[in-house]
Amino acid sequence: MKSLAVFDQLGLLALSQAGAGSYTPGARHAFHAHNPLWAYCNPALARPFAGGSEGDFGPEVFAFPPPDTGLDEAMRRTRLLVFLGAQRTPELQAALARTDGVCLIFEPDPERMAAFLDDEKPWELAGKGVFFVAGDPDRTPSPLLQILPENLASLGYPLFFACEGLPEALPGYVRRVEEVLELFYYRNVIYTLDSQDNIRGLPIRPLVRNAVYDRYKHLYENLAPCLRGGELSDLLGALTGHTAILAAAGPALTGQIEFIRANQDRAAVIAVNSALKPLLKAGIEPDFVIINDTSMDSEPTLAGLPGLKKARLVAHCLSTTGQGGFERAWFFGNFPGQPFPKRDSLLLHGSVITTAFALAEYMGCSRVYLAGVQLASPDPLAMNYSKGSQHEAHASGVNEMTLTHRWPQLYPATAADGSRMFTTLNFFDSAQWFADRIRMANMEVVNLTPSSILQGPGIAFDPAPVLPEDPGLARNLDSISSTDFSARRERVLDYIRQELTLWKTKQRAARQAGESFSSAAAFIAASDQDNTSFMLQRFADFDNTRFHTAFFEGADEGRRMEGARYFLGYMDRMCEALLKILLAQHKRVQALPGRPE
Repeated sequence: MKSLAVFDQLGLLALSQAGAGSYTPGARHAFHAHNPLWAYCNPALARPFAGGSEGDFGPEVFAFPPPDTGLDEAMRRTRLLVFLGAQRTPELQAALARTDGVCLIFEPDPERMAAFLDDEKPWELAGKGVFFVAGDPDRTPSPLLQILPENLASLGYPLFFACEGLPEALPGYVRRVEEVLELFYYRNVIYTLDSQDNIRGLPIRPLVRNAVYDRYKHLYENLAPCLRGGELSDLLGALTGHTAILAAAGPALTGQIEFIRANQDRAAVIAVNSALKPLLKAGIEPDFVIINDTSMDSEPTLAGLPGLKKARLVAHCLSTTGQGGFERAWFFGNFPGQPFPKRDSLLLHGSVITTAFALAEYMGCSRVYLAGVQLASPDPLAMNYSKGSQHEAHASGVNEMTLTHRWPQLYPATAADGSRMFTTLNFFDSAQWFADRIRMANMEVVNLTPSSILQGPGIAFDPAPVLPEDPGLARNLDSISSTDFSARRERVLDYIRQELTLWKTKQRAARQAGESFSSAAAFIAASDQDNTSFMLQRFADFDNTRFHTAFFEGADEGRRMEGARYFLGYMDRMCEALLKILLAQHKRVQALPGRPE
């Protein structure tokens, strides 16, 4: 096994802590056709770029090659090949001879991998884009999805070649390797295209994409709250050694309300924004409410609150804050040019429950209990949520007999209790990321929900744990203070005036650009380069497809001018909306007390 140690030390091998089984290898590797993870993606994302543009990832973001795909055809489609089984076959030898791609070689049996590597010279492979994984892909010392470099996904979607005999002997191993690698590609490529930032921007054309309208809206709305509130660093270590209950809005939350009620004096209750209203309806006001979603879609979760005195809002500076629903708020995250000092950030991914976990960790909690954290649904077409939440539980009526194993069906997953569940690819990715995060964290984690897909090393399951009393918790909660930013008042007012000038100028230019087609085209081209075209795609009911079809594909100048006027009209309205917010914030900030810097 000496060769394994050498390749491991050179960074060419991830050696698992356990094998994944044995098999009798054949003499060839063959393309392994299967139903890939992106079968559950919107088909429009397969070729989302305008006019056949190759974008960043080639003209074909993902595809479904036929079962008889050979190595040459696979190499034409992608530069990322995955071989299952460390066996010297003509196909693997040909792939290793390539100089323009990456070859990943997985082997379930570490001893077979050692025998394979005994005949390889590591210094010859070091610069050839080859990486080996031996044993169980879920038991590598560091999570595999953290080991693989993100830029690997820019080579294209992975295609798989399996050694004869391996899929039949170890189907679970083969499927898991495929799932992990496809999830890696989804996380680094498809997710960006399918995100709130871009899904309303199809077809995608080259333009500057710094921040969507939603983020500017919340940035401006939060100027006065940020001036009155604190920053994340105020919470650092505030609850060292204490326990936290993290409440998410999965349907199981309804049945776990009484557990939270019984233990709200024994643990700090941290609710994600979508779980707040179900808790309030049950008469429970959490200690903290966390939000990191910067889209306007999250606004209903904090709208119309009664004016909470106990709950402390911890919000990203670009998230909605409920417009006065909280007496106290602390902010994290940053935005270029902001009139505030740089704030700390929280490590998060996909779901806000990962942000709640990061907050508990940041405050020094030693143990967390997860309530309502399922990240999945028994319904194959609809994610279900707790009663009283923004997306309350509902059923689609689809059952096992009518599954298509294609979008818009949700992705099938197995819960910790073995039950069949379904989830969005975003939540499936979030669950894997969160499980990897917990695995590497120094914190005790107990999931109250056996029907959760959040499972793995470091996650215990107990639907009814007994929590010890914690007499010091209330005292430490009451001692949390806020940084005083009142000295920033004049700086914030200057920033507002600067932004008012910017949007007045943009609005004036939009109104003047309609005088001729050439001036309209020049304005649109400039907007593509100053981020405002990107912002417009998320404003109100602007229809990017309608605009793109008319302006870029119109049969004549009249049709193209029609598209330009549509764009200019919405740009005028967007500028007006932002100006209105800024003027309101200027009035609010002026009314706040200030002091010299």
